[in-house]
Order: sequence, then structure tokens, then C-alpha cells
Amino acid sequence: MAKKENPEMAVIGGILLDPANFYHCKENEFDSSFFTDSKARIAWDSLCEIFDAGLIGKVDVLFLSDWLKNKDRGRFVDYDYLEACIDAVVVSANTINYVEIVRLNRLKTNIIDGSKELIRVARGFAGDPEELLGRATGAFLGLEHPRKGQDKGEMLRSILGGIRAAKRGELVGIPSPWPKFDNYTGGPRFGQVCVLASRKGAGKSTIVANWAYALGRKGVPCVDFAFEDGEEVTWKRILANHLSIPDWAMDTGRVNEDDIKTLEERGHEVMDLPVYIEGRRGMSASAIEARVTKLVMTKGVRAVFVDGFKDVRRDYNKSVYEDERISTSLCNMAERLNIAVVVVHHIVKEGSKKEGLKQQEDFTSEDIRGSGRIVDDARMVLVLQLDPYRLHCIRANNAPTGWVELEFNGSLHRFVEKKEDIGELFNGKV
Repeated sequence: MAKKENPEMAVIGGILLDPANFYHCKENEFDSSFFTDSKARIAWDSLCEIFDAGLIGKVDVLFLSDWLKNKDRGRFVDYDYLEACIDAVVVSANTINYVEIVRLNRLKTNIIDGSKELIRVARGFAGDPEELLGRATGAFLGLEHPRKGQDKGEMLRSILGGIRAAKRGELVGIPSPWPKFDNYTGGPRFGQVCVLASRKGAGKSTIVANWAYALGRKGVPCVDFAFEDGEEVTWKRILANHLSIPDWAMDTGRVNEDDIKTLEERGHEVMDLPVYIEGRRGMSASAIEARVTKLVMTKGVRAVFVDGFKDVRRDYNKSVYEDERISTSLCNMAERLNIAVVVVHHIVKEGSKKEGLKQQEDFTSEDIRGSGRIVDDARMVLVLQLDPYRLHCIRANNAPTGWVELEFNGSLHRFVEKKEDIGELFNGKV
């Protein structure tokens, strides 16, 4: 008798036949949201738990069946169902093909359901067209809010999975180019907004270019809305950092033939990174969200830089509420897409116009308070302090405060950590 193909069951069956297929699924960013079969979803979630426990290599039908019984899920997914999953597999090596079929089926369902919802919304919509575009993108791609209802068991499994990941050295947020900073803070969290603040001309845009470049080299897709300096300047900074060719030399024609040859032969190393630069000023918060939504779903973007907050388009007919509206939009975007959003913000030192106050004097928590709604909404606030350069975590909801000292190479637009041990500076106090 020919085997009956069921792609969702075949994904589970392929893993039971060869646990190595689980790694292939994870590499392709496959997760439980693609399943429509509740039993297959329960089996997948259990396989993820087994992976977190470091036991995925032991998986077979009996092992998974016992695991489900011990977790009181055996009444939902029994041994016979798991045997049927294996029976749905034609060839174990085709598991990735089954994954793609499941993805496609889910996308089709999302498009059909999204079309119905969009028709309903569009008929009565009277706002910003870009906001409608953002809603349309989310509707078609079937994005669900991460705070949708979870039972307590799922929540505990999620927490334990995060703890095990942290024990393996995985960050709870996005990594930075500065390892000591990451070790103490865990990086800006997914689903939250982080503010990077300092005075005008301090080097915030260079910090962002360094950060985007570092993420790209680590294989973490990101997008930089480089409103402050634009696409070309930002790419030159990244090229200068990567190839050790000063961007001022590129602009003044002081590069030699060897430099030009290096740019021709190795420039693609930068351009091929999963880094996306958007330099068009005047984008509204809704337009940013629409663009980010597309990049998340098509390129797997996990981090967004908005440089800077003041350059997001405002409706000055409603100027009293614009900062609040834009801040809320960025926070909602971070949470809905489960991405880290870093917003560059220009602040002024309290009393800086008074006679005798040094322009390089450090910002304090008092300077940060009241400097804008985006700062109030952010879950982490970083300040680039000057003289000497320090990346100062001045406020964080989920991490200690403190700073790492940086050295700056202006010609190559490169910030690096000083080698001295500064661990005592991260002590949970400002």
C-alpha cells in the first residue's frame, strides 16, 4: 500500500527516523507557528524541549512517546500517532522538502485569511496610506502578537528554554561589537526598544554602523534606517571598518591603486552581509513598520536601528502628540515582530548653555529624565559618554547598569573596547 503523505506529520516523522533532521529544521527557522495540526504542534514543541535538554540524538518513537506521557501530553499525542507520522514519510532525506511544503501551505492560508481581513479593514479605513500598507503586510504574512494567550505550561517551557540557551552562551538580545558589554547586559532584548543617546556629533551614527556591521558578520540580519547620514556615507563607514581604508581617502581621491583593487576584489564581502541600509528621510513610523515587516518575513531581520528619532516624519497638525505616537508605534513594532529596535536620540546636557559647564561632562540619569517620550518608553537606555569614550548603560529593566570604555579610530570609524578589565563598573548601580 502506498504511504499517505501528510507534510506536517512527515516533518515529525522525518525527525523520528533521523534526529539530524531537527537541526536542518532549526537552521531553516522552522517553528510551531507553521503547524495547523494541533497534534503535530504538540509533538514539535516536545522535540524542542528535548533539544533544549541536550537529548535530541536519542529521539525515536518510543523516546518521544515516553516524553509526552511524562509531560502529561500522551492523551493528546500517543504512540499510534507517532507511528502514523513515520508512515507519512516517503524518504527521510525529504524532510526539508516537507518543511517547505508546510511553509507554503501556511503562507497560502495566511494570504486567504489576510485578504478577508484586509477587505474588512480597507473599506472603513481613512488614515495614513502607509499605515494601511503596514497592516496589509502583517495580515498577508499572518503575524501574530507575541503576547497572545499562552497556557502556564507553555510559558514555563519558554522560560526554561531561555535559561538553557543563556547557559549555552546564547544572548537574550542582539550581540554588539563589544563582548564585555554583552557579557554584562545580554544586549538589547528582542521585543523591546533600546535608546542610544548622546549629544550632537558624539559618534552615535558611527556606533550604529559598527553595530550593524558586527551583526552582519555574525549572521544576524539587521536594517539601519540611516536618516542622519544616508546610505552612501553609512556603507563607506562599514567598508572603511572592514577593509581598513579611511573613508576620507575615498572621498578625496587619496587612495592608491592597491586600495582600489582591494575595494574591487573584497567590497562584496561587505555588500553580501545580511545588512540593509535605508537612507530615505521623511519616512513615517507607519512606513518604517511596513518596510521592517517585509524585511522580517523575507530576510529574517532581527534588529532595527532608527538613526535618528528626530528624523521620523511627523504630522505637525498634531505635533503635541506626535512624539508619543511615534514612540508607541516603534515599541509596538518591536513587540509584534519580536525584534530588537535601537533608536538613536539626540539629547542636551542639563544646563549645558550655562557659562563654565564643560560640553564633555557626563550625562546623568537626571539629564535623561524628561528628554522625550521614546526615552520613557525604552526598556534600556545607552549613552555614549565622551572624554573618555564609554558606552554607558544608564538604565535597564533587565540588566545591571554600568559602562565599558571604548577607543575610537576616527579614520576607520571603529569603536573597540579597551583591554583593561572593567567588570567592577557593572555593579547594578548608576
